[in-house]
Amino acid sequence: GPGPAETGGGGKNPVVALAGFVKDQVVRMKDGTIELYTNHKKCNDIRSKQKEFAIKSGQIRRDATTGGITYAEYDFLQRGKDDRGKLGSLLFMMFFAPNFLPYAIMFNPGMMPSPFKVPPRSSGAVEETRWEAISRQRTHAVIGAMMDMEKSARVAPAMAKMNPFGGAKTKRNMERIDQMAHAGGAFLAASGASGLQGGADILSLLSDKLYKASAEPFTKKETQLVAVPKPIIKGLATAISAESPPSGLLPNFILRGQVVNHIQKVATADEFLFKQDIDLATVSGDLLLEACNLRLIGGPGRSDDELREGLKQWLNAVVAEPKVKTDANMQYNSNLARAALMGYNAVDGARDDRSSSYLPRLLFQGQYGAQSTAQYEKETASTKRGRRRK
Repeated sequence: GPGPAETGGGGKNPVVALAGFVKDQVVRMKDGTIELYTNHKKCNDIRSKQKEFAIKSGQIRRDATTGGITYAEYDFLQRGKDDRGKLGSLLFMMFFAPNFLPYAIMFNPGMMPSPFKVPPRSSGAVEETRWEAISRQRTHAVIGAMMDMEKSARVAPAMAKMNPFGGAKTKRNMERIDQMAHAGGAFLAASGASGLQGGADILSLLSDKLYKASAEPFTKKETQLVAVPKPIIKGLATAISAESPPSGLLPNFILRGQVVNHIQKVATADEFLFKQDIDLATVSGDLLLEACNLRLIGGPGRSDDELREGLKQWLNAVVAEPKVKTDANMQYNSNLARAALMGYNAVDGARDDRSSSYLPRLLFQGQYGAQSTAQYEKETASTKRGRRRK
């Protein structure tokens, strides 16, 4: 018969299982607290090195991009800052809104500080690495965003149908999304719109939105990406937080805030790399993977050389080239540039043969045979004309 710790079905006794769960949580809390404190002390040491460098170089005060440290130390410092901010938010909710804390964690699992995060466990028959899981989730985010773009251009939002006076505005928004979807589709179908060259091309295509020869800076609405369609914001937010995707119930303004905050975090890291002239050859392994992951660059199966080249092209496209134009008194919308390039990187990663999500690619593989995209479009247009004549 079953032992004292087992039920008749061979499973553990519920009381024993509960005791084990409570023990695991207590141990995780203790270890996480110790790690958080140890990381805090190390961050203080790194900040001290920055302060010494600032004094020697004549800077008035230390900031995030101050030198005197390696990129590995900078990355550690920023992760420590993020963890302290998340811990502060958790403590605030524990004292002032304890009833809402479980729901906050459920809807936004990424709010937990890294020392307290539960390591992901594979529950499927096929084991996958962390980077394979991220690649799969990002591919799904890309596909979902494209489907939502099509739907948004064809089907009016449910709330819009309830407003009898907003029909004209809804129609204009749907037409704008439809135009953006067709323009994006034409770009992705163009020859050479892949890899690093495709990223440069998308920024060139959007140059009139990224720069303006005016003394007035871009408005807050423009820099906060208010005009970017909801499907793209949702897709970016999901791709950025691929390990713990945000809930689909979160409103658009919260998702947009998460995207903008991430972009500003990346912008500060870009400035540090560029300002301190960090040799990318010294960035390798997990540090290089994390740097590229923040910018949605690459995916599984990439070599360090490929990732470094992608990071180098990123810095050139969003920092070095814009600096030449801003020095000539042009205004630059850096948030929109980074959002556009991140979106392209996510799409390019999803289309790559090394992407972990293989079934979506198989859906269209070989459909057009040896025909070029241009020939396919030409024949499609001819067919539509023939139908109209009939």
